[in-house]
Amino acid sequence: MIARGDSRDDAAATLGISANRAKADLKTVFANYGVDSAAALSRRVAEIAALHGLAQACEVTVGLNGASSELLRFVPRRWASGRIAVVDHGPRGGRPVVILHSNVTGRHHPAQFITALQARGLRPIAFDRAGFGLTDPAPGTPTEAGVNDTIEVMAALDVDQPLVVARCCTASVIASHLSARGLVAGGVMLWPEGPRKDEHRGRDLVDRSRAMFTRFPGLARRFSEYVAAYASDAVLERVWRTASRGYPLDAALFDDPTAKKEILRGTKQAVIGLTGMLDEALELGLGPQPAAIDGHGWTLIYGDIEEDGDLSSAIAHWRHALPMADLVKLPSGGNFLHMTHCADVADRVAGACIQARLAPDTAKLAIGADWAAYTGHAYRRSVGQGSG
Repeated sequence: MIARGDSRDDAAATLGISANRAKADLKTVFANYGVDSAAALSRRVAEIAALHGLAQACEVTVGLNGASSELLRFVPRRWASGRIAVVDHGPRGGRPVVILHSNVTGRHHPAQFITALQARGLRPIAFDRAGFGLTDPAPGTPTEAGVNDTIEVMAALDVDQPLVVARCCTASVIASHLSARGLVAGGVMLWPEGPRKDEHRGRDLVDRSRAMFTRFPGLARRFSEYVAAYASDAVLERVWRTASRGYPLDAALFDDPTAKKEILRGTKQAVIGLTGMLDEALELGLGPQPAAIDGHGWTLIYGDIEEDGDLSSAIAHWRHALPMADLVKLPSGGNFLHMTHCADVADRVAGACIQARLAPDTAKLAIGADWAAYTGHAYRRSVGQGSG
């Protein structure tokens, strides 16, 4: 009670003990926690809550003999300081597909989706972007860091020309810049957003965060720290159920204990990371800026539920950016197309192997020959100018 802001007298009254007893007990608590004030105690309790949440979000399961597993490894950055948390689901002989998570999740993806990709001869690879989950923050914009970290992961795993599953607007922007450099072979973009007509109207986590942080920048960091410390499964579930109104297939996922657990685990990796979700929300406030590519080998996948023109606006924005990309609308689809329409999405990813123009030597040259051209200041400058 003291840690959440109650006075010593109020805490004593609530517990039904004397003020002297409360004073003595509080001294013992301070000593046990190594603090000397209520404010310091509050910070320490928040740290413990955050670490507890991190442990839940970053559970790693090791499986044997083909069992479903999340084999975590860390890739050191060469373009900046820090490390990247990576999961290579295998099999080694499968066609690599890099899954770029959404703005409000992390490297964890539902076993149902991973298995569907593997069944189609693919090798799913996922990593936490900068400031998400167990990946360290990075300099520059989220797009810059996302491109550079993807290159790092590809080099570490010796992967050439992977396919990509991009699960949000930021992920799709990153994918477009990778494609413009000939580093990836194509893939799918799942419901990338377009510019918002009304920045304060959105109802999902990124929309609400972006609107609040844009209006009140000073609240951003404190809000993120609070959410990281206190966002429980129940709180996150309520937020997702609100965001799923109007999308019956999404809403049904939260009535399935297994599906709900998968979603909440991924969401915790975004929340616990503190900086990643915040930085991407702020960048999205400036408007999505994909690289100029023809879109060959790419498929844009949306649901077919229109909400105040958002769907039409998003499709128009991305069809302009990727004029040759295929467009698919899945019936009653919402935020979780990779779960509600798992087979359809996996089929499209597998189909990208045939559609894409494969040039593995280009990718190997780009990764190994001259890092300065693709990372650090030179790359940040090129993205800032909007070049492909």
